[in-house]
Amino acid sequence: MNFRRWCITLVVSLSIVAGLACFKVLQIRSALAFAESFPEHSETVDYQEVALVEYTPEVHVLGEVVSPQRVELMNELPGRIVKVGFASDSEVQQGQLLLQLDTSEERAQLKSAVARAELASLAFQRIVNLRNTNAASQSQLDEAKSELSIANADIDALKSTIQKKNILAPFSGRVGIHQLEVGNFLQGSTAITTLVGNPGFIWVDFNLPQFYRDVVVGSPVRIRLLHNTANGADAGAGVGAGVRELNGKVVALDTTLSASSRSRHYRARFDSDSMSFMHNALVDVHVPVGADEMIEAVPTVAIQQDTLGQYVYRLETDPEADGFRAYRQDVTTGDRLGDKVVVKSGLDQGVRIATVGAFKLKPGVLVYGSQRGSDNSPTPSVP
Repeated sequence: MNFRRWCITLVVSLSIVAGLACFKVLQIRSALAFAESFPEHSETVDYQEVALVEYTPEVHVLGEVVSPQRVELMNELPGRIVKVGFASDSEVQQGQLLLQLDTSEERAQLKSAVARAELASLAFQRIVNLRNTNAASQSQLDEAKSELSIANADIDALKSTIQKKNILAPFSGRVGIHQLEVGNFLQGSTAITTLVGNPGFIWVDFNLPQFYRDVVVGSPVRIRLLHNTANGADAGAGVGAGVRELNGKVVALDTTLSASSRSRHYRARFDSDSMSFMHNALVDVHVPVGADEMIEAVPTVAIQQDTLGQYVYRLETDPEADGFRAYRQDVTTGDRLGDKVVVKSGLDQGVRIATVGAFKLKPGVLVYGSQRGSDNSPTPSVP
């Protein structure tokens, strides 16, 4: 009797388990069918084919800005300041009086010298008249002439001394900071201020190691501005306003190599407002060191990087999905050319790669997008 009850219980339990299992299988099948009703995950990007661009091998070195018009103003003679004719960090004009030293003693001596010269001139004229009547000897005439010349020379010397104590701006430009006050006594050869002119161009000096080919006069060079190269209020105009590169040319080169670094010194000229640069500021100089060649280049946004190195996503056509499949392609890059990067190895001409939006891709993902040409203008999609 007990055996029969246990059999009935077992049959009922198995029926319940089988019913639950069938229900779960139907539920899973329904979920799978519902998931399969959704389209495959895809990403949308821009893409283009790898093309050749003209490339000139160049080396990057640090250069130093040199102001063509720059002078350290100093007083030649000692004296007490009686007038300061300029303010710190201000514009001055050529011939403007910057500093006047006390010349009262020299002016008094000048009046005395002028009086002596007038007396010597009268004496000389009298001797000339006497010599015409043979009432004076030739030696007396020579002595009177010498005295007159000496008196005139004393006048010229005193005028020169007075002129040296009036320091004028040799050219128009901007002066630096000073701490000069009326009444201060200056020793000879004391630094007064720095005057920087604006001839409309700047020089950049740089050095190249001797193992690079010689850069001849007239060779084109470029500079890329580093931070803090602009001067004062012009900082925004020089850097923040979008001025990133300047084109110039080599105008001079040294005739010898440096004994310490075995490098050659060059100077390049760049047409620019020299007041926008500080003297001795550092800039990045791009110097061509090879012949032009055609190389492969891709947009900078196409280059991705991880712990394994740099790579791009190669797009292969997938006819079944009416789109592309993304595949990782390892590359080795070189110099940067504006918004493009030189590819040294890893890509062939004509390969289709993802550009804008490539960061969203993963290997094997379905991709749709629009093609862009080398001029970055959209062209129709070719799935």
